[in-house]
Amino acid sequence: MINPNWEIPSIGDIVPVLILSEYNYKSKSKEKYYEFMSFVRERKGVSFLTNIRKYNFTIQNGLEPW
Repeated sequence: MINPNWEIPSIGDIVPVLILSEYNYKSKSKEKYYEFMSFVRERKGVSFLTNIRKYNFTIQNGLEPW
């Protein structure tokens, strides 16, 4: 049951994040990501997910921006 006085939260502050764990530099995952985003932005508009943050994660270094 939902409280009738409940306010719907604003989702404008949600920041999408993509994290590649133990990234393999021989992988094409980053290349495929950019291909995918190009494809989606053609259909959804150039502003689609412009605030996405991309990181590599390794046990040794933790999170590092691309």
